[in-house]
Formats: sequence, C-alpha cells, structure tokens
Amino acid sequence: MKASKAKSHIGILKRICALVSCTANTTQTEALNKLVEWGIMRGDQAGNLSPNRAITRAEFVTMLNRTFGYTKTTSEPFKDVASSNWFYDDIRIAYKAGYFTGTSKTTASPNANLTREAAVVMLCRNIMLKEQSGEDLSFTDSRLASDWSRGFIKAAAEK
Repeated sequence: MKASKAKSHIGILKRICALVSCTANTTQTEALNKLVEWGIMRGDQAGNLSPNRAITRAEFVTMLNRTFGYTKTTSEPFKDVASSNWFYDDIRIAYKAGYFTGTSKTTASPNANLTREAAVVMLCRNIMLKEQSGEDLSFTDSRLASDWSRGFIKAAAEK
C-alpha cells in the first residue's frame, strides 16, 4: 500500500481505535455513528452496536477489511473457523491480506475479546509500520505487553 493511501485511512483508524477500550460517551457515539455512515460497522442482526460490549477479534477484522476494501479470500488453517460462521469470509480475507495470523498456527480465536495489543499489531500491519526493536515504556501497562507485540507498540507510539 502506498503511503498516501495509508494516510487517508488514519482518521478511520483513529475512530476504530477509540472503540477498542472505552465506555459509552458522546465522543464514542459520534464515532460509532460515523463508522455506521461509512459502512464500516453494521451492528448485530437487529442493528444494535452495543457500545459497552467488548469488540471481538472477528468483529475487528471485519471492520478493518471494510476500511481498507479487502475482498480477496484464501484458504486458512484455523480449526475454529467454520464455513457456517458469520465471520468465515472476513477471517479468510484478513489472513489473505497478511495482517491476521491467528493466536496460533491453527487457532484464530475469532470470538475472543480483542486486546489492545492485538489491535495495535493488526493496525500496524495494515498501514505498513515496521516492527521496531525494544519497547515503549510510556504506557502504565507497558510491561504487560506480550513479546510478539512490543515492537509494533513501539512503532505505533512513535508515530
């Protein structure tokens, strides 16, 4: 992806990031409404967005796929993703795009709550931020970050 295209998605990504770990408030409601308007979020079958509920890994990749316009699928190695799951195609799309690798070689954990570190890693991969050596200690919970995420967290914090 070209740098100019990546920059055009920053506003959308900021709105998505604001939803990862926050509670309902006016700012969040505005962000949710804008994401619905743009077609990135659609809510559940009844259209409910449930802003106080955590976002799952499957929901997050669905939003990222819509944000970046990814549509190409491939086979995926995840045993916990069945063709009958609503997120089946989105997990395959995210895997094909290269930003989603699962929680193991054969597990995607699509229904698990999205962690901030997983969100940062997927976002960094989408906007082509390179993992940096070391870690960023400016967050109060920096030491709790997993080894696989520290370089991406540092890269994101420096941007």
